[in-house]
Amino acid sequence: MPAVLCLPFFVWFMDMDPMSAPKRKFDEFLKRLPTKGFLNAMQFIKENEGCHYNDIANFLMGKRIVSSRASVTTIINSLLDLELVERSVLNTKPMRTTYRLTKRAVDNLKRLKGIERSFR
Repeated sequence: MPAVLCLPFFVWFMDMDPMSAPKRKFDEFLKRLPTKGFLNAMQFIKENEGCHYNDIANFLMGKRIVSSRASVTTIINSLLDLELVERSVLNTKPMRTTYRLTKRAVDNLKRLKGIERSFR
């Protein structure tokens, strides 16, 4: 009988969110930051405002930062999940998708550049 009484507590406990959404996004950002190609993709998108998936893929694969298009997709999806990149679909034939950095991403890149300069 005690196990049955513990089940509602377990369900309630698992639904509790120990971290707020912004904290989780920050933690996820810190986990992704050292990922190969993550910052390179952000910098490329910043320099080439309104670039397309193929532009990003050609850059990352051409510089041998990543070796597959699947890695490029993973990087872009991570940036979208963290709301660092916004995606817009152009209603043309064929449909084209463009990527732009959000204001948050631009601010974070500036901060990271400042940190980088402090180590020189």
